[in-house]
Amino acid sequence: MKRTLFFIVLVVMAITGSAQESDEDDIVVPSFNTEIERNCIVLNIEGENFFNVNVSLKSSDLFTLFDNPTVKVIVKNERGKKIYKKIFPHSCLYINKEGLVMVGFKSIKRLLITRGEEYGYHWVGVIREKEGIWPK
Repeated sequence: MKRTLFFIVLVVMAITGSAQESDEDDIVVPSFNTEIERNCIVLNIEGENFFNVNVSLKSSDLFTLFDNPTVKVIVKNERGKKIYKKIFPHSCLYINKEGLVMVGFKSIKRLLITRGEEYGYHWVGVIREKEGIWPK
C-alpha cells in the first residue's frame, strides 16, 4: 500500500514538474523603469503605415503599479522628426525573451512590435490606441 501511494505521488510530482517547465517559457512579466528602442521597418498607427521609424518606449516606476502604471511612446521618422507621441495610462510594458514588445494591460494590447516574416525578420509594429489589439 505504501509503495502504491508513493508511486502515485511520484507520478503526480513528475507531471506537475514537467508542466511547470514548459509554461515557464511563455510567461511574460511587466517591465518597470525600463527604456527600450526598436527600429521598425514598418509601423502601422491607427491604419496608417510609416516606414523606417524609431520607436522609443519608457515604462513607469514599480511604485506606480498600485497607482497608475504608464508607458510613454515616442515614434520618430528617419530624419528624427516626431510623428507620434503618447502616454498610455493604465498600461504596462511587456518584453519576452525573443524580443517581442507589448504595451497594454491584461489581454488588451495597444502596441505590439514583433519580427515580421514578410519583411525579412525585421521589426514590424502596430499601434491601436482606440480599439486595442485583441489576441487571436
